[in-house]
Amino acid sequence: MIFDPGEREDYGVSLGFDFGRQAPFGGSLEFSQRERNFRDTNDPGLFDTSEYEIAGRLNFQITPRFTASLIGSRDVYDADDSVSTYEVTTAYGVGGSLIVNRTLEVNGEILQDNIDTERTTGDTETDGIGVILGSRQELQNGGFSLDFSSRERFTGRRSELSFSRDMATPTGSFSYGIGITQSENTDLAPLFNLTYVQDRTDGALSIDLQQGVRVDDEDRD
Repeated sequence: MIFDPGEREDYGVSLGFDFGRQAPFGGSLEFSQRERNFRDTNDPGLFDTSEYEIAGRLNFQITPRFTASLIGSRDVYDADDSVSTYEVTTAYGVGGSLIVNRTLEVNGEILQDNIDTERTTGDTETDGIGVILGSRQELQNGGFSLDFSSRERFTGRRSELSFSRDMATPTGSFSYGIGITQSENTDLAPLFNLTYVQDRTDGALSIDLQQGVRVDDEDRD
């Protein structure tokens, strides 16, 4: 944690477009832009950053129960830090979703992850195959999901396994999830999330707690 006088300004924009949701052919396109600027600060750990991401997906309904997808994304991160970090992350691959029966659906994706990082101290390149698997079982009250992912990141390959359950309550909804995660540079760690929503006549009251993993501006898990 850094304490320093000055100001920080954050702003961003995101756009999304979907087409053919109920058609044999459809897809989506998403774009986001985020900026963070500091003024009148002294700590070198506080530096300006800029990031944009574009992601697209094309869906092809092969049969009434099976849909295949083409997937692609590109993320560009530019930081005005001491080593002038410029990082480009791309991913592309294929996916599929299968409706097993009226209550069970399974899906999967196979991706090629590429991470190119340029710094004044030297350039690095990381690449590998990413795998995402998931399933959703509908119940009389809500449902549960089981998900697994293994993706290449700048800090090494990270794998996660999680279980989640959601249900309706007489006054709103309740959901929770538990899981585990591990990377090449970190030990096995727990994941959890808990969300409660209570509907009110003038709106809603919500409580959300979660523990996850992120990579900070200095490329640390």
